[in-house]
Amino acid sequence: MLLVAPTLLFAQAYQIDSLKNVLGKTTDNSLKFDIYIQLADAIIHNDPAKSLEYSRQALANSYSEFSKQNEAKAYNRIGAAYWSFGEVSSAFENEKIAYEIAKEIGDKELEARCLSIMANIFYTLGDYAQAIVYDREALEYFFEIQNQNRLIAMYNNIGLSFTKLNQYDSAEHYLTKAYNLSDKENEYLQPMILINFGEISLKRKQFDKTDKYYKDGLELAIKFDDLRAQSEIYLSLAKIELIHSKDTLALFYSKITPKPIFFAIFIAPAIFIPEDPPNIIFCFSTRS
Repeated sequence: MLLVAPTLLFAQAYQIDSLKNVLGKTTDNSLKFDIYIQLADAIIHNDPAKSLEYSRQALANSYSEFSKQNEAKAYNRIGAAYWSFGEVSSAFENEKIAYEIAKEIGDKELEARCLSIMANIFYTLGDYAQAIVYDREALEYFFEIQNQNRLIAMYNNIGLSFTKLNQYDSAEHYLTKAYNLSDKENEYLQPMILINFGEISLKRKQFDKTDKYYKDGLELAIKFDDLRAQSEIYLSLAKIELIHSKDTLALFYSKITPKPIFFAIFIAPAIFIPEDPPNIIFCFSTRS
């Protein structure tokens, strides 16, 4: 999970307040729709119920404007909000509606966004092979338009699915792509990618490599003030010490685990990016 640094969190709070202020004053339905979508994206992980509320308001607005594209975007955000608090059946139902509308109107980017959420849903359900199918379809489009942040997300998430399938070489192949691209484009995403590398090494019982991945990730997480990544790493370090029967050190790591700013529903770090610049807020969801 990427928690942006405090200055960016402050900027996010300021942005939300500004959007609410404009929303309360405007009578322009088109502008209202855009604001509802931006608000839904901005709070999807720290307040998914409110995000769902904004998404539903966006959907109602799309009906009044008779816009199929806006309708599809709203269903997409509704599906994402449901997925964020674990209601996978409702999430898939809404994403399917969004996907069909996007396909009907020829909106390839929105199709890819829907596919990536459906991949998350199938991952949550334990159907990792199907998650890979959807993520790869989305990956093709994001590669075509060279959306770097979404490419990082897709590479990371495909790597996670291969890890769950115990196909570690394939998992490392995609995680390496994610890490190398993040090194050039967005180093804030690296702590959780390193955690995923560490998980593979742990499954392979390569404890020295695991320890290095986690400690490198921890160093970056502290640098970026990423509390969610710190929490994941401290708990993972505790797990390693328990494997080595070092109960006292494991207890130490578990006690110093910082409380995450954003709550987590599932357990494996997966990247979910709600929206692109200029209003992009990088959020990580978690899967299980």
